[in-house]
Parts: sequence; C-alpha cells; structure tokens
Amino acid sequence: MWRSTQFLAERAAGMLNSTADSLSQLSLASKCPIDTLPNEVLAKIFRIFISTSNELPTKRLMLVCRRWNQVAGAAPELYGKIDLDKSGWSESRILGQLKRSGATPLEVSIPQLRSKTVIAPLLACADRLIALKVSGQPSNVLELMRRMGNLRFPKLHELLLRSDGEDSRMGPRVAGGTWRQFPPALLESGLPSLRKLTVLGIDGSFKSLAGLTSLSLAGWHASNPAAPLIALHDLLSMLAANPGLERLHIAGATGLPNQDCDYACVSLLHLAHLELCDRHLQFALLLEHLLIPNTTIFDLFAIDANSAEEMRDAFTPLTTHLKKSGAPSAKMLRLRIGGDDDFTITTHAKVRPRVMTTPGPWVDEDTILVSIAMDPSSVPPNEKFSVVKTLLEDVLWPQIASITHLDLRMAEFPQGMYFRLLLNMFLFNASPERKPLTLAMISDELCLEALLTTLTAEYGSRQMGQPFRHVPDIARIAFSIPVVNPAEENHAAFITQLQKILVLMCSLNAKKERVRKLIVTVHCIGCHARRIRPQLCSWNTQSFGAWERSWAVLGDVVGEFVWNKVNHSADDPSLVV
Repeated sequence: MWRSTQFLAERAAGMLNSTADSLSQLSLASKCPIDTLPNEVLAKIFRIFISTSNELPTKRLMLVCRRWNQVAGAAPELYGKIDLDKSGWSESRILGQLKRSGATPLEVSIPQLRSKTVIAPLLACADRLIALKVSGQPSNVLELMRRMGNLRFPKLHELLLRSDGEDSRMGPRVAGGTWRQFPPALLESGLPSLRKLTVLGIDGSFKSLAGLTSLSLAGWHASNPAAPLIALHDLLSMLAANPGLERLHIAGATGLPNQDCDYACVSLLHLAHLELCDRHLQFALLLEHLLIPNTTIFDLFAIDANSAEEMRDAFTPLTTHLKKSGAPSAKMLRLRIGGDDDFTITTHAKVRPRVMTTPGPWVDEDTILVSIAMDPSSVPPNEKFSVVKTLLEDVLWPQIASITHLDLRMAEFPQGMYFRLLLNMFLFNASPERKPLTLAMISDELCLEALLTTLTAEYGSRQMGQPFRHVPDIARIAFSIPVVNPAEENHAAFITQLQKILVLMCSLNAKKERVRKLIVTVHCIGCHARRIRPQLCSWNTQSFGAWERSWAVLGDVVGEFVWNKVNHSADDPSLVV
C-alpha cells in the first residue's frame, strides 16, 4: 500500500513538472523575441539606441512596459551623455541624469547655460567628466570658470567654453582686464588629460597647457576688438609645448605682432588643418615661424581685404611657406574676404571641408577641386575682374595641370569675361597627359555663352593656323537646372547651344574623345521653397516625357547620358560625383 502511494505521488510530481515546463515554453513562445533576452543584453541594445537616436531614455524606452522601465532605470551608462541640443534647456533633466548616471563617465553639452543652479551638481562630478561643452552669457560662464578653478578634472579630454556676446551686468571689458580670465590653477594642473580645447571670448595664459591635439582660440570683443586674447610670443610658446597638434584654429586672438621682436620657430609635424582668421592680414609673420610640412588644409580669412593687392598680399606668405617646406601645393586652400562668405576660392584634395561651395563626397584621392563663388557686392565694381584675374594667375595657375574638377555652380559673375578667363585657364593645356576634367555648371545663359564663345574662338584660331592648344578629355559635365517648361523657346536654344559645345569639345580634343558622361539634375526649386509636396508639384512624372525627348538629341554626342528626374532638394551632392 505504501509503495503504491509513493508511486502515485512521484507520478503526480512528474506530471506537474512536465506541465510547468510546457507552460513555460508556451509563455516564451508567446512573447516577442526581444522579451526573451536577458536584462544585460537588453541594456546594451538600449545603449546602442541612445547613441544613434535623438530620443532620451525617459522619452521612449521607459514608457514601453514595466520591464523596460526597470532595465533602463537601472542602467547608469544610458545617462552618461547629457546633450541639451536635443531637448533644450531643462534643469530637472540635468539633475535627473546626473543622479541616474552613477559612476559612469560623463559627456555634457550645454549650448546655452541659462542658470547657475546646475553648476554645483555638475562640478560635483568633476572626476567623471570626459567632455564638457558650455556656451552662454558671460556672467554664467564666468561663474562656471571661477568654480572650476578650485577643482581638478583628471579625465576631461575635451573642453569647450564660449562666452556669447557682452553682458550688461559685467561692465565693459577693459584692456588687459581679467573679468573673463581663465583660472590659472586650472590651466596649470587641473586638466592633465585634456586633448581638445576650444575657447571663445575668454582670456587666459594658455601657454601652460601641453599635450593638445586640437586647439581653437577665438576673440574679438565688441567693446574692444583690437584687444588680443593672447600675444604672438605666448601663442608660439604654447604651440611649442603642444607638438602633437593636428588642428589649429586662431581667429582674431593674437592682435598685431611686434615686428621688432625675435620669435622662436615652432615645429608642428602632425598639424593637418590650419585656420587663420585675421583682421590685420598678419599671416606672414606667424607662418614664417611655423614648420608645418604635413599640413593639408589651409583656411585663411582676411576680413579687411577688398582689393587685388591685398588679396595677393594675403596669399604671399602661404605660397612662400609652401615653397620653403617643400610642399608642392596646398591640398585645400580657402580665402574669404569682405564678409562671412562673400568671396571664396577653394582648392583641395583627399578631404572634404565643410564649406558651402564644395559638393561631395569626393571619393577620388587624386582629386583637386577648384570652387569659386563671388557675391557681386563684395568687391568694388572696378576691382572685380582684377581681383579674380590676379588670384587665378598668381595663386592657382601653378596647380592648373593637376586640377581635375572645376565647379562653377555657385559662381555669380556679372560679366562673361570671368568665365572666359576661367575656361581659357582650365580647358586649354599643352599636355595631352593631363587628367580628365570634370566641369559642373548651372543652366545659365551666361555660362553657356562664355563656354561656347571660348570654344568657338579656339576652333577659329586653329582654322587660321594658330598654335594648337590641347583640350583635355572631359570626364563629366554636370548641369543643375531649374524646372521650366521644356516647350519654351529659351529651353530649345539652351539644348542647341549645349549640343554645339559638346561637338566642339570633341573636335578640339587631340584624341577626338567625346565627353564621357553628361549628367543633368533637375531641381524643383519652387517646390522646395514653398514646402510643396512632390506629388502636388505641377511638374510630375507625366511632365518629364517632354523633358527627356528634348534632351534626347544630346545622347548622340556624349559617351553616356545620365538623366536625373526632379530633385526636391536645394543642394544635390551627387551632381559631380
């Protein structure tokens, strides 16, 4: 009897265990796959989501379900990045994330420091900060700097402090004043791990810093624009203490140097990017004392230059430096004068600088681009042609043979002679081995007229027995055109002109090679400006049959014709590539 009872009990227990296992498997099968993941794996997925999304942990993740709320709330690493660019000013969010972050390293970005109440809790985490970027009113930034002076930031790798504008509560900035003085103790010993420093509108003895790879100093105060943030000899001393610099940006921070002083020469063998923004065109003295043979990007902004002579004088120290250092040419060179972006000349290779006039991305490592943009109001009318001609002949002419891309889409020249000057320089070269040229233009009557006039004149000269000038192989011509009625007379004339140009290019080429590729991109500019949805645009898919028929005649005179349908973007980065 006892054995029978024991057997039944064991049998019942086995059935219960089997039922429990079956229910457990059924429960798992009914869940989403992500619900079967361990909490540790789920937290890692959350971390990836946070790093690639503008969403905050408390916005989406914690509202999905109770489990996600618990996992996200118990993962301090999700709160290690405080970026107020995403959600605007929020004291509660800053304090909440600081509390939840635990011992996680912190990256903090506050584009507008509006209150001093968050400074104390933020600096309480000084030993965890690895990146700190703060901008705001001078009074708030000054308070932050004052409190930072008494602390040490052992892990801080990147620091950006920006004092925006003048603050009426601070009073005027006096010459040599210290109301925006960087705490000396902080610079001397409080930032042992600092590698990237960006400072705007803040004074300081920065020459005590060492080990930097990126440095940006910018000044110019409205109350005293001539007062420098750092003297030239101090700047050179600071650069000497940071031989590993890879990027250097100086904007109005040095003032007028003393020509009578003896300055030491500084070697920066790792410097790849140099930006100088100078009111006084004092590029020469600084470049004379810098040995930077591996610099590939030069960006010179001469604010007060508005004539051909001043432009040439601004370039002279650069060309002198390049010859002295043995560099064949600047990989990227940009000069701006007369305003923010009034006049720009750019040449570069291998890199894509973040400038308005540069399309991309460029994938050919041998590419050198020349991009020219000019605002007709930036230079006096009687100086316009002289400025362009002087710069092209004195600065860019030595690089003509290696230039592979010419971008004229942003050019706004008031007279055809500008284009004829450019085209004569770039289209005609005595060397048949020259690399193929890519030409980017807009469907502007002036552009085509200048191009056609130049080619026709060359063709006529050859018929008269004039010396032969080789027209390089045109790898691509890329056109950006607005949406217009293809039945209009002007459009038909445009097609006829372009057909003549393509035929002339082939006949003038020594190898009789046609243009390899013609790329046409249509921009629905009106729709973009008025925020009209593409499907509501009057130029829809049916309208483009007429477009394609009107351009079909060009297919016989080019190697490959690429027709891009309407593009609802104001900028088409694929135009040339």
